[in-house]
Amino acid sequence: MKTISEIREIVNNTYTYIPLLQRNYKWSMECASELAENLWKASEKPEKNYQLNMITIHKDEKGETLQIVDGQQRMITLKLLLVLLSSGEDCLNFDFERDYLIDERAGRRYFINHVLREISDISGSELKSVDIARIFENYNAMRVPFSFKTVYEWYCNLLNTETDNTEHVKENFKKEFNGNVINCLGKIIKLPEGKLDFEDNEIEKIYEFCVSFQKLFVNPESDEDISNDEIRVSDIADKFQMLWVEKVLSAYSDGKFPEYTRGKDVVDFILNHVEVLYHETASEPIDEFLNINENKTRFVISDYIRANMISDNPIDGDDISEQERAVNKNNRERTLNAFARISEFFYAEEYDNIWNLIKIRYDDFDKHPDINRMKVAFCDKYVGTDTGNYKFDEEIARLEYFAEILRALSYELSLDKENGEQKWNTYNAVYMLLECKEKYRFFSLFGNEDVKEKTALSEVVTRERFCFFEDAYKKSKSSDDPWDLSYFLESQLYIDKCDIKKGKHLPSRKELEQHDSCWSYMERGKDDDELSTCLKKMINKIKERL
Repeated sequence: MKTISEIREIVNNTYTYIPLLQRNYKWSMECASELAENLWKASEKPEKNYQLNMITIHKDEKGETLQIVDGQQRMITLKLLLVLLSSGEDCLNFDFERDYLIDERAGRRYFINHVLREISDISGSELKSVDIARIFENYNAMRVPFSFKTVYEWYCNLLNTETDNTEHVKENFKKEFNGNVINCLGKIIKLPEGKLDFEDNEIEKIYEFCVSFQKLFVNPESDEDISNDEIRVSDIADKFQMLWVEKVLSAYSDGKFPEYTRGKDVVDFILNHVEVLYHETASEPIDEFLNINENKTRFVISDYIRANMISDNPIDGDDISEQERAVNKNNRERTLNAFARISEFFYAEEYDNIWNLIKIRYDDFDKHPDINRMKVAFCDKYVGTDTGNYKFDEEIARLEYFAEILRALSYELSLDKENGEQKWNTYNAVYMLLECKEKYRFFSLFGNEDVKEKTALSEVVTRERFCFFEDAYKKSKSSDDPWDLSYFLESQLYIDKCDIKKGKHLPSRKELEQHDSCWSYMERGKDDDELSTCLKKMINKIKERL
């Protein structure tokens, strides 16, 4: 068992990082809020230590680097709380391997260390990755640490005393809510005077959260209490946290963060009285990681592929020659670079339109927007978690090919640097193709056979400019369904972004007359471009008919 102070000394004195094979930061706002709330309550009794399960560390043979193989969720959350409560010298310092080769200011470490303290709003509109968005949400939750678990316990206590009168329970809940909040939260943070009272409709919504949670998770025939884990992962708890955090932080209109009433005491308690079971492993990180998480974590296919690509290129060990070590190091760098480049197109705000195209026909991403987006790059080649046909050389070529495809698409869709006007022809053409034909998904437009062809990559991305528009046209024209070409042409009647389903909502004649030059296709540097000329004529004929 080691205290956080001892852990801090270990990780701060040796370069420590969360390896790429680790999944994203997944703790919910409820988890973070509950931890902060529990630590504050525990700090009132510093004679008793608070234990936080295990972390597993792998140290390289030379003792120069440490990898956090298990426990990153707790470590990140504790770091956020220390950043919130202290000036920085008390914090745990570690890096994120998945940020390798990206601009430092876009990285998670920079965001945690330098940006969090400067944020005074709760919109998070500038956040670039799912990790940073979750980090930001949980940081806000710990600024106002009050868990749904606490509110649900109030509700259950009222049920126990008023089991025969539901309306009476509701009335008492609404009557006592503000007083309970001020009594509980007021001990932890400095509340703004007279600004925090919840309106009746807000309290009623929170009451309905409790009722909904009870209906979903509590078996009336069982005497067992609800488990903490069921609360922590519940969508209802997250909805409560979003409402709760926005309400409380909006009360601080001057932009100042709420301060903990005993911030220094809580920091001292975390460092000296919070313990973890410290496990230093000699096993390879990939083996230890899969062993630890086999029955605990839900992975997506990209997690397995990434783990395979790293484990296939070891850089430690006496049985590896210097030449092999150099090759493996280069392969790891290529892996990191490919994941980083693709992730940027999936997550960065300026590429939102690319992601909107990619996610068509992947229903999971509308239902669960925080799901790991990297999995779409593998969905059309692998099934479930089966990596049986995985080969490193093929996979790295495939990822680098996809990265180039996305780069080319970003160029074709790009905001014009000179006038800031986005060209929508390519977007509309690809959108129509994906939306109207079930056989197409984004990456299946550029299948594995293209990667296996030795000349495919150079043919696609090194000609004058790879043209998604042209490829969409060719696929539409050569389709066995004659309507595909019709859909393609229809997409080009729109001067702006189209959002249509199989021929519905065509622009009216009046709309077309208002946009005399609806054709805004980006020329590829040729005045006599055959495709451009041909399509302009067809579009003009359609306009005349309309």
